Amino acid sequence: MKTTSLKMLALMILLIGAFLACFRSNLQAQPNKNPTLSTNWIGYIVYGQKEAGDPIAGHRPFPTADDNLQLGLRSDGIVIWRRVPSEK
Repeated sequence: MKTTSLKMLALMILLIGAFLACFRSNLQAQPNKNPTLSTNWIGYIVYGQKEAGDPIAGHRPFPTADDNLQLGLRSDGIVIWRRVPSEK
């Protein structure tokens, strides 16, 4: 009985040690050597708008894309939006 308890305790200590080793290796990430951010503009904002000319749709909102607002994804993972720059 005592041997089984010691084996279980040793296994638990080993598992906790392995978990901490993996967790610690993830915390020591390499610093970003390129501090400049880039943005990938991926599309337009879509929202619901009532469809007045369609009696079948009823009162449910109909998806409409707003051509004046763009969605973007920055290189650090942040989603951002902007007004579409005017073309000259």
